[in-house]
Amino acid sequence: MDIAKLKSHLHYDPDTGVFTCLKAWGSKPAGRVMNSKNRHGYVQISVGGRSYTAQRLAWFYVHGKWPDGVIDHINRVRDDNRFCNLRCINHSANALNTEYARGKSKVRGVTYVPPWKATITVNGKRKTLGRFHSLEEAASARKTAELLFFSNK
Repeated sequence: MDIAKLKSHLHYDPDTGVFTCLKAWGSKPAGRVMNSKNRHGYVQISVGGRSYTAQRLAWFYVHGKWPDGVIDHINRVRDDNRFCNLRCINHSANALNTEYARGKSKVRGVTYVPPWKATITVNGKRKTLGRFHSLEEAASARKTAELLFFSNK
C-alpha cells in the first residue's frame, strides 16, 4: 500500500491517536472510528483487504514510510496510538519496556545463584555482567548495561 491510498481511506489524528474512515465501507458510515482490537489488545484496521495494527499505520501515515523496527507504545497502553506515545525501536529494546516481576529479584536479568548474578542478552547472545554481593549492585550493573547497549536503539 502507498501513502496516498492510506490517506484516501483513513484520517489519523496524531494528538488523539484515533483513525476514522473517510468513506462508507459497506453498511458502515464515513467518519466511523476504527477501534476494533485484536486478541492482544492492539487496534487492528483493515485497508485494501489487508489487516494492519494501528500503531504501524500511524507511523506510516506520519512518516510516509513503513517503520524499520517494532513500534513500541511508550506508556505500555496497547490501544493508545497518540503519535507522541509511539517510537520505532528494535525487538531487544521493545522487550525492555514490559512489566517484569519474576524470580526472587523481581529485576530483569538479575538472579540469585548465590550470589546475585546480572546478565543481559545482546544480538541473541547472553552476556554475564558479573556476580554481586547485593541485589542493588546487580540491578545497577544491569541498568548500566541496558543504557550502554539499548539507549540509542
